[in-house]
Amino acid sequence: MQAMSQPPCCRECVDRVGSFESPLSRMVATGWYDGVTDGVAECARCGTLYAFSMLDAGDGEDLRIFALAPTSGSLAEFDALEPIAAVRPVTVLFGDARQGAKADFVDRCIAHAGPAQFVVASFCLDESIELWRCFPTTPPADWFASLGLSRSSQDA
Repeated sequence: MQAMSQPPCCRECVDRVGSFESPLSRMVATGWYDGVTDGVAECARCGTLYAFSMLDAGDGEDLRIFALAPTSGSLAEFDALEPIAAVRPVTVLFGDARQGAKADFVDRCIAHAGPAQFVVASFCLDESIELWRCFPTTPPADWFASLGLSRSSQDA
């Protein structure tokens, strides 16, 4: 029987290219459009919490580019606020769920986030990463071109 591998730590991902397991195994999404667009995500290994926001999406919106900005807090604090039936890898806060202590916690984490530290390309942010780089000093006009990625899923 083969042991399950641990995802990499977010700190080990800088300058990695090619599909690899996402270190962001837990997240709370505050935005959703055929997948997460905004929220907070936590590194499974070191516990660093990031506010994330989608910067761009490919033509089919399959491949997405995200900014990750470190913030304070942990998803353990989120879980303790109002226990829910099951802790999921991705929790989505919409409608009535966008109120209360959990929503306030996430809003505080996003509001207190520092500047973007990483730019990440992913088809599914909590499952796999295609590219992980330091956020540039000057954001480019075209994220896909600057990262050497194809905007079209047909080119992949």
